[in-house]
Amino acid sequence: MAASPRPPGSPIPTSPGGTLKRDNSKKDAGVFGWMGTLSRRKKADSEVDQLETEGKFAIESPTTPIHMIPPDTYDMDENEERFMIEPRSLEDPKVMQLKTVLLEWINEELADKRIVVRNVEEDLYDGLILAHLMGIHSKDTVAILHLLVALARHFNNQKKLTPDVKIHTMHVQKKGGVLVPQRVIEEITERDAFDALFDNAPEKLGVVKKSLQSFVNRHLGKLSLEVTDIDTQFHDGVFFIFLLGLLEGFFVPLYQFHTIPKSDDEKRQNVDLALDLMRDSGLKFYAKTEDIIKRDLKSTLRIVYSLFQKYKHLK
Repeated sequence: MAASPRPPGSPIPTSPGGTLKRDNSKKDAGVFGWMGTLSRRKKADSEVDQLETEGKFAIESPTTPIHMIPPDTYDMDENEERFMIEPRSLEDPKVMQLKTVLLEWINEELADKRIVVRNVEEDLYDGLILAHLMGIHSKDTVAILHLLVALARHFNNQKKLTPDVKIHTMHVQKKGGVLVPQRVIEEITERDAFDALFDNAPEKLGVVKKSLQSFVNRHLGKLSLEVTDIDTQFHDGVFFIFLLGLLEGFFVPLYQFHTIPKSDDEKRQNVDLALDLMRDSGLKFYAKTEDIIKRDLKSTLRIVYSLFQKYKHLK
């Protein structure tokens, strides 16, 4: 789980984060070494952004740290620590969007129990509703969001979680009778690797496509099939179905899908079947059927890469 609940006054937990690991023992995985570099660049960029944000805030609001500290904080014991969220951070569009996506997911999961959640903090803080999923106590927005994100990922939520969500908090500790404030940025969700690729390293896109295409054709070649354009040839779902069958060692009867789809409805049925089979096989990815049909390259690559990660050892 990405984070565990914590009551106010406890140390801020380490932010969750994942990096794509490089498998040097596999030839096909070599070209993905750039992802490790991109992850390190992301961390460096994040540190630069944090410094810039702190510098700008210090110039514009030099007295804000004291004003932000509630009156009861002055009753802190020596070496006691507390944290609070900067109010403007909760108004960040990404934070608000993430809350909306998580609320939609929770309400869909609990629909059969006739439970409706309208507010992340007010409806979930006492743990009664969250007990149906897990549980948490205290109105700690950061802890609640960490928990909900972890639950959404654990239960293979098919809604796209807003990437790169950060909440700015104030960490206060009493030392020598003096309150010492420090800004801490909590990373609620990290950026998707392909979002980062398209935004920060488009020059690497050709290498990634070529490698994934090689992986695909190594297996589809067993059926005398070949992908010559990874941008477009997966949009009807046929190659996805054949590819997964080859990788998982099962055969999908031809009457269950359209080998030569002639309409968007037939393509949609194929893609729906392919995505269902993949998720049943334990693959975790975010992609919508409509995006695949519309030849959205980022969605296509996410799926192919998830296949590559799981089956790259197969010959």
